[in-house]
Amino acid sequence: MLKGTSIIICLYTLFFNYNVHASGGAVRGPIDPSENKEVVSADFGVIDLNPNKNIVSTNAGYDSVTSIKVDTSTGIIRGYTSYSLNKDTTYATIPEAGASAMLGTVSLQSYLVAPSANTANTVDVTVEMEIDGSFIINNGSPTLLLGADITATTASSFLPINGTIYQSDLLFLSSIDNPINNPIKSSFMSSETSLITGNSSNYNGGAFSIQSETLANIDAILRLTFPLSIGDSLSLNGIITASAAPSPDPANTNPLGPIDMLASDGAVDFSNTAKMFIYLPEGYSLGGNDPLLDNIVRTTVVPVAPSIWFLTSAFLALFSFRLRQDQ
Repeated sequence: MLKGTSIIICLYTLFFNYNVHASGGAVRGPIDPSENKEVVSADFGVIDLNPNKNIVSTNAGYDSVTSIKVDTSTGIIRGYTSYSLNKDTTYATIPEAGASAMLGTVSLQSYLVAPSANTANTVDVTVEMEIDGSFIINNGSPTLLLGADITATTASSFLPINGTIYQSDLLFLSSIDNPINNPIKSSFMSSETSLITGNSSNYNGGAFSIQSETLANIDAILRLTFPLSIGDSLSLNGIITASAAPSPDPANTNPLGPIDMLASDGAVDFSNTAKMFIYLPEGYSLGGNDPLLDNIVRTTVVPVAPSIWFLTSAFLALFSFRLRQDQ
């Protein structure tokens, strides 16, 4: 999910090693009846797109609401998106049926600082994103998605191209394909990519925990743990994406012909919060005095015993494999 977007964001900031700053980005669409426009905003303060949740009535026959707020000083992303199609409609293609979509990003560019010269040169850094949202189904079986992504790019201060992109993703999906007694499916993946070779592989440093996975309450934490050396740069991005769309009629199985979309009305709401935190070993810090560092960096973290770490990694690998089989 969002892998290409994350890599572009990371590479854009990668070579400004000690230019410490936090920033944010937000995208929402559609914003007009023709559906060929979206709003993209990037700023160093608070981004607030469509706070009044104004409705766009599209030429394709559905009503859309997209509202997104990103606070780069607190690491909080809030949003709401809805899709409403009042009657079954036939479209030439699935894209013609449209969707309501949005994306919010909190980004940080910094570097690791050690408490003294006699401390470890490389330590583990853990980043968390707390997710608190819900799926709202008013009619039919809308396709609703809520996802979180953490991407961390680390690079040597002496040779910037010598680095690694670490990434973890957690997705929640409600669709017509899900059974009634299990309306939400979740999926997880974690990877690492070499900046030198571009090769990617599975990564055991990603993890997640789900406290609640119901339509009324999606409560989860996405984590990413990775090594960072003293003086090396860190380009960090926390991304939340959400979309609402219709569902195709299962009786219409011809992917090359007209597509029958079923009437549906639903929304994804994470107006509560989606917040990012960074955990560092005691005494270590991230360079710079950006307000975001004061609000999201925590210097206490409970260490995980090696045996538990390996068991957790094995469970996650099995869980991911089973999810792919079920899909």
